[in-house]
Amino acid sequence: MAGKALGYSLGTKRLENVLTVRAGRIVCERNPRPPAAQDTTIYDLLIKHGRIGDHPDKVDLGIIGSRVARIGRGLQAAHARVVVEAEGYQVTPSALVEGAAADVKLVDAGHVIMIVRGGKVVTDDEGLTIPDISCAGRYSNYR
Repeated sequence: MAGKALGYSLGTKRLENVLTVRAGRIVCERNPRPPAAQDTTIYDLLIKHGRIGDHPDKVDLGIIGSRVARIGRGLQAAHARVVVEAEGYQVTPSALVEGAAADVKLVDAGHVIMIVRGGKVVTDDEGLTIPDISCAGRYSNYR
């Protein structure tokens, strides 16, 4: 009743921001539109959010067999048999390209954290690998 006495009433709807555009660029989108072409590739190993060489941007590496199948952003963890969360780690070598041998290291301040040789995790000092049945494993719908 106090609201009516002051000339306003309480609302029955809640407003939520779904899109923010700043300087002509989308800077925040709550439910981004799916890409036009749905990626259905299944990766044997997916390295998420690593930095290749000295480049500051974070990228994902999708590995199939013993080769780097895809380098990009936003590769789906649900499309991988094993996921490595490489946030804050540097991926070497710095000249990785799609189709190259999947022989990489994750490095933190000069200390090797993980070695991947031929697409297989050889050492994992920090426990970064996440094998999960929710990923594209044995019981997955992504066959």
